[in-house]
This record gives sequence, structure tokens and C-alpha cells, in this order.
Amino acid sequence: LTGDQPMQFPIDIRILKAAYLCTSHESVRYYLNGVCVQWDGAHLTAVATDGHRLIAFNLPYDKETFADADKFSVIIPNDIIKNWKVNNKLPTTILFDYVKGEPSDHCRMTADGTSVTFAPVDGVFPDWRRILPAEVSGEIAQFNTGYLDDFTRATKILYGKERFITVHHNGAGPAVIGMADGDEFEVMAVLMPRRDMEQGSYEKPAFCK
Repeated sequence: LTGDQPMQFPIDIRILKAAYLCTSHESVRYYLNGVCVQWDGAHLTAVATDGHRLIAFNLPYDKETFADADKFSVIIPNDIIKNWKVNNKLPTTILFDYVKGEPSDHCRMTADGTSVTFAPVDGVFPDWRRILPAEVSGEIAQFNTGYLDDFTRATKILYGKERFITVHHNGAGPAVIGMADGDEFEVMAVLMPRRDMEQGSYEKPAFCK
């Protein structure tokens, strides 16, 4: 890899695999077709969203390496993450290289003798922090159960077995999904409610009386 601003840092492949579950696969919003790794000068994060749900990880980093690093935002394509194999018997940390250069940026992922070089998605990832609620109302809402299941699947990727998730309801706003288990991962997830469903009234069926 060549370029004038190379960055190299480790990242846990489990984070990318879990975040992949929340990526979009629509061609219209192609800039959501991957996991975005960002450095904003204070935090290194990995984020994915499809417009309905979002998951974000606060990544550990070496302060010396990032002391004078320029801000960057690079989107790892879905195909790269999907096709990357994970061997649970080996360390899950991969070495991630990001090189900003001409005529285009390049990235490389390396682990256990395997290396793949690729171009990041050519797009601008949205300002994801602005949709995260500062607090939740507790007002009950309805959700796509498939999306909830994906968050449960993400816990299995992260922790080796499925964990219970919690839903912090927020009415018509994004609900906060609790899925952290201990201090291994610092993760934030939200899910938009289904607005096409009404709560409706309840009456016990005659055959159940």
C-alpha cells in the first residue's frame, strides 16, 4: 500500500461481523452497504446502519499511534466482511491498514497469514450520532421482530453464545437496544419502531374463556 497518510491499527473481527448484520444491501443508499470505521479526533468507532437500526462500537486504540492522526471515515464493503472467515480457535484481532492516497484510498485486512486489499465504499457515511436519543420515554412501541433477532444473533457473534437483549422503549423515537455483556465491548444500538402498526384493543377470545 502506498499513500501519504497511512494508518494501521488492530480491530476485532467479531465487531465487524456483528455490525454487518445492521448494514444495508440496497443499491440506492450504497453508502450504507458496509461498516464505517471512523476517527473523529477523540474516538475510534465502527458503525453500521440500514436506516431502520444502528449499531456502534467504541474501539480501543493506541494513543501514541493516533496522537497526530487526521480524522478519517472509511466504509468497509459488505462483501469484504461477509467473505472474511473467522476461526474461533484463533485470536479474533485483525490488522487494519488504511491508506489515503491518489487516485483513491485503499485498505487492507490481515490476520493469520490471510490478507485482502480493497477499496472502501466511495460514499459519505451519515452523521449517525445525531439520531441517538439522549434519553428514552418508556412509551411502548412495536418492532420488526427480525431486526430484534439480528441483535440477538450479534450477541452470539460477540460473546460466543446468545445473550438476552433489552429494549428501552421510546415511543415513536428510536428505542435503545441493550446488548452489552460485561466490559469486553462498548456498544450502542438503536432500533426504529414500526409506524405501520397500531397497538389496537384487546378482548379475550371466546374459545379461551
